[in-house]
Amino acid sequence: MLNKNKFQNFSQVLNYWAEKIPNKVFINDLSAGRKYSYSVFNSLVNQTANLLIDQGVKPGDIVSIYLRNSIEFLLIYFASIRIGSIINPIPLSVSKKELRAHLNFIQSKIVFVKDTDFKKESEKYLVYPVKFSSEDSLINRLKQFSANKTSHDLGDNDMAFLYCSSGTTSKPKGIIFDHQGIMNVIASTCRGFGHSGETVHLAILPMAHTSVMHYSLLPALYSGGSYLLAENFMKISRNFWQIIEKYKVSYVQTVPTIIFLLLNINYPDYSRNKIVLPYLACGSAPLPVERQKVFGKKFGLPVVNLYGLSEAGHLTADYPFENRKIGSIGKPFDIVDLKILGDDGQEVPVGETGEIAVKTSGFFRGYYKDEKLYESCLKNGYFCTGDLGRKDKDGWYYFVDRKKDLIVKAGVNISPNLIDEVLIKHQAVVESASVGISDEFFGEVIKSYVVLNPEKEIAEEDLIKYCQAELGRFKSPSKIEFISQLPKTASGKILKRKLRQGEFLKSL
Repeated sequence: MLNKNKFQNFSQVLNYWAEKIPNKVFINDLSAGRKYSYSVFNSLVNQTANLLIDQGVKPGDIVSIYLRNSIEFLLIYFASIRIGSIINPIPLSVSKKELRAHLNFIQSKIVFVKDTDFKKESEKYLVYPVKFSSEDSLINRLKQFSANKTSHDLGDNDMAFLYCSSGTTSKPKGIIFDHQGIMNVIASTCRGFGHSGETVHLAILPMAHTSVMHYSLLPALYSGGSYLLAENFMKISRNFWQIIEKYKVSYVQTVPTIIFLLLNINYPDYSRNKIVLPYLACGSAPLPVERQKVFGKKFGLPVVNLYGLSEAGHLTADYPFENRKIGSIGKPFDIVDLKILGDDGQEVPVGETGEIAVKTSGFFRGYYKDEKLYESCLKNGYFCTGDLGRKDKDGWYYFVDRKKDLIVKAGVNISPNLIDEVLIKHQAVVESASVGISDEFFGEVIKSYVVLNPEKEIAEEDLIKYCQAELGRFKSPSKIEFISQLPKTASGKILKRKLRQGEFLKSL
């Protein structure tokens, strides 16, 4: 493993391994059936960096990626780091309407998209369509660019990553990381899990999210390991265990939805004795204790609970397993100072519930264009997560509930305001409040409570279809319930807690 003080960024790390272990396979693209050694991948990154420069990208410019899991995604990702631009991954669950709002908000220099029919609404950013297989594919286009080393002097505190959650009309929230913050997060993760050059990571989650990048891709690179790239879980779901056996996979990052899918797929040839994988890691949303136990019984494999934030990286894990407590989110990583705070900003007694707050050297730089939001999240120097939790007498932490109204569906954060903004535009809708309701498969699904205009009529099914046309199926309500009024405080704030618990509806 690397000396954490030797390198300041992941461009340097890639160069190091390309020289030290040039022929070792770094990326194995399962979808395309191609392998890339550290040396070959590094040369392709140089060519991609020169492509970015040819497109006019300069240090400090924002490079957005709106692509599926692919080698092309990874080349753009590392090339952006190499030339000192800021990489901005955008999940494919974002609609094109949201995408345009996002690009205008963050002022991207260029966006890489698959869709050749994507129409921009601004001349402020370039659109670069990516083809995956043809004579005009990105990989073939790179042949015209030099593979010689190209780099920019990167400062520890230079902006490197920009993660955003976007809305169609509301102001998006951008999360900024610098090079040093990310290096600290990944170094701590590798120490905590014992990753080494022998570790083989299997990536099945969307690479536009921080989870698989920070738990698998960057740790694999940092430790000189290997990274198996799948387009998504469903593409390999039937062969999941065979892949783990064949490639001697030793780390897989999942979300509860994948755990549920694995439990419901028949694997007649599965044998615990044939795989070296010690556990499955699961994060992004709480996994019910019952499901952990059922999974362990069926596959003879424990599930490690992970807890973290986009803003602060990895915070806790219930690994190693000594004196493990099922249902806990574990103990903090070695760079993390975690506390449970009361409303007064003071630490609450052991066993009591409060807000999870954190200090860490793997912290984000702040919110893009919103310093006040960042400052509002701090209490006595600790960043308040918006999540409720508790700590027991042995130092194990437990997630209790979300303090905020954010909906987490299959590990993806969805703003309720995003849905309500769309609903309220419909002529039949007077008011709307969307909440997350428990779902065994997705963790949460969206339910919207709607007050209709008495002079208009619309069926629940038609209103859901309207939302799907605006937001896509994934971010649209699974159910809409029409009610006569929304529960509110004296100041007019909607009491979503009562809607989730059904208290208000019982009184109608």
